[in-house]
Amino acid sequence: VATLAFGAFHLWYVIGMLMGGALLWLIRDWPARQLLVLAVVLYVLGVSIQYTQHYLVQTIPVYAYRNFLFFALPMMAIGLAMRKMDLSGVATRTLCLGLAGGLALLAPEVLVARKYWGGFDMYLSLIVICPILFLLALRVNIQGHFPGLAMMSSTIYFSHVGFMLILSQIVGIPDGLGLFFATVAASLALYAVVVRHRRRLHWIF
Repeated sequence: VATLAFGAFHLWYVIGMLMGGALLWLIRDWPARQLLVLAVVLYVLGVSIQYTQHYLVQTIPVYAYRNFLFFALPMMAIGLAMRKMDLSGVATRTLCLGLAGGLALLAPEVLVARKYWGGFDMYLSLIVICPILFLLALRVNIQGHFPGLAMMSSTIYFSHVGFMLILSQIVGIPDGLGLFFATVAASLALYAVVVRHRRRLHWIF
C-alpha cells in the first residue's frame, strides 16, 4: 500500500506529480501570494521532518516527508504562482544573483549532509534555486527540433532502477562508476529498441 501511495525508489515523484497536480487543480484559483505562502510552509515543514528523521528520530519513514504534499505540491504551486505573477520582466542579472545566493546556501547544506548522512532528498535552499533555474531555462533559445529527446529521457528514467538492481544483485557489479556506466549503457540500449519499435509502443510514448 505504501509503495502504491508513495512510489518506489525515485519513481515516488511520478506519484507525487499525479497527486500534487490533483491538489493543485483544486486550488488553481488561489492568488499567487497564497500559493507561495502555502508552498513555502509545506516545503519547510517537509524539510523539518527530514532533519528530525536524520538527527533525532530515525524511525520516521522516508515517505513521511518525501511525498506529494511536502515536495511535489510546493514546487508545482510555485510554478503556478510564477505564471500568475508574470516574471518575464525580471532582469537576467537579477536571476543570476539570486541563483548565486541560493547556491551559496546549498553548498554548506550539502557538505554537512554528505559528511554525516551521505546526502538528503530535500535541501532547504532548493525552494530558492529551483524556481530561479526554471526562469533562466525559459530564457534559453535552443535552435532545432529533437523529437526523440523526450522518449530517451523517459526510457532512462523508468528503466534505470531496474537495470541497477539486475546489474548489482544478479550480475554482481559493485556500487560505483562501473555500475553507473553499465546502467547508462543498458538504458540506452533499451532506448534503441524502443525507437525501433516506437510505432507499436505509441500508447506509451
